[in-house]
Amino acid sequence: MKRYLSVLVCIFFFNIVSAQDQEEKGKFFKSIYQDFLKYGTVYGAGDINNSIEAREQTFFVRTNPDGGLYSIPDVVDNTPDYAFDYRYGFGIRKLARFNYERKPRNWYDGTEQQLAFTAPTSAIDGLEYQFHIEKERWRGEMFDNHRYFLKHTGKYHIAKVESREVGKINLDYQSAELRARLPLGEKFSISAGAIYRTHDRAYGYNPIEIWLNETQIINGQEYPVNYWYELGFEYGYDDIYYTQEDELGNETSDWY
Repeated sequence: MKRYLSVLVCIFFFNIVSAQDQEEKGKFFKSIYQDFLKYGTVYGAGDINNSIEAREQTFFVRTNPDGGLYSIPDVVDNTPDYAFDYRYGFGIRKLARFNYERKPRNWYDGTEQQLAFTAPTSAIDGLEYQFHIEKERWRGEMFDNHRYFLKHTGKYHIAKVESREVGKINLDYQSAELRARLPLGEKFSISAGAIYRTHDRAYGYNPIEIWLNETQIINGQEYPVNYWYELGFEYGYDDIYYTQEDELGNETSDWY
């Protein structure tokens, strides 16, 4: 009899614990829904554009590599030919608009610029976010882009983290921001804090100017360390020797 009572007591407490666990799980998933999924928008977007085309074809003339100096030169078509441009991406977002802020469009494509990204305060309390990834082909080159944005606004704090990459303009940065917030009534608040930001490339100065202006002294004479055409070599370009003749029969040669 005692054994049966012990089993019944164990089952009773197990049911209580299970019910409590289920209740806690229910609260947990409900909070996830309320804070993260409710009013969130899942989207996929993309666009296709005609490739950029040169207004006029470009050619250059070079010496026939299989002939001599006086052989008929080669005329080489140097007009760029790019495949069509496209972009496609996927994301989920939950960003609140201020009362005076107009909706950017009737749909989302991941390129919207709303005040939620840059404003020091928020239109609502709670969680705001955007997680967007995309692929892009522009002028024949492929790029990976993304924007990860997370912001939480409480009664006395504002916390924000962001990571963004736009491959075709070499933009890649991360930031984290934390502010203390003091509400003043229902419509106003004062906040102050700090932001940390890092990026792969420096902005605000001209690196090519610094690179070209570097000099060295050889035998008492000042010479440039870097020549402008060397930068082209580093990025895969090459030069070609060519000759051409004008309408008077004068022949000139140069490097293209």
